[in-house]
Amino acid sequence: PEAKSMSTEEHDDRSSSGIWVTSDLNPDGSSSYIVTVSVNNDVALSLKADAAVRYVTAVYRAAVMAEHDAAVMRQLCARLGLDRKTAGMAILDLRDDREPVQVAATSPLKFEPIISASSFAPYVHVWAHDKRISQWDPEDCFQHGSQVMQALAGVDLDAAYYRYLVHTCDTDPETAMGAVYDLGNQDTGLRDDEPRAAP
Repeated sequence: PEAKSMSTEEHDDRSSSGIWVTSDLNPDGSSSYIVTVSVNNDVALSLKADAAVRYVTAVYRAAVMAEHDAAVMRQLCARLGLDRKTAGMAILDLRDDREPVQVAATSPLKFEPIISASSFAPYVHVWAHDKRISQWDPEDCFQHGSQVMQALAGVDLDAAYYRYLVHTCDTDPETAMGAVYDLGNQDTGLRDDEPRAAP
């Protein structure tokens, strides 16, 4: 469910969140690839196409909610002259009149929109198994969602390459999986004077 708290102590712990987005071999043995969101090598979500879209939608919604709440809070206080407590109650009333972030789409991760107590700045608390692991600003959420969608756009390419390595090049599956994984960080080792494939 959507959190009812209006404010939080600001802190920057994004570097400790350890949330990674990768394209991984589907464990169902089908030689297909899926998007994986993992946290510190502990929590992992395997996302097929529909699930990935629902996941990103939920992450984006948490960010947009935080931005919207913060903008309304500032307007109620600055333009209408409401005190912080009254404006905060208004935000809670507004939250009761809208659909919350779909926790089921990101479980066991949870993205909770909040507002800074001191600056009214928007943030999103990131939870894993009911333990808060990070605090993101909305841009962090948008970047994370973009990474998930980019990975989703390439899973069929990774799957085709994996099958090529295994079936055409007789590469053992573990080596092929490692080769696909290394694509995102590859160093070709080519010098400037060495031939390259034609464009």
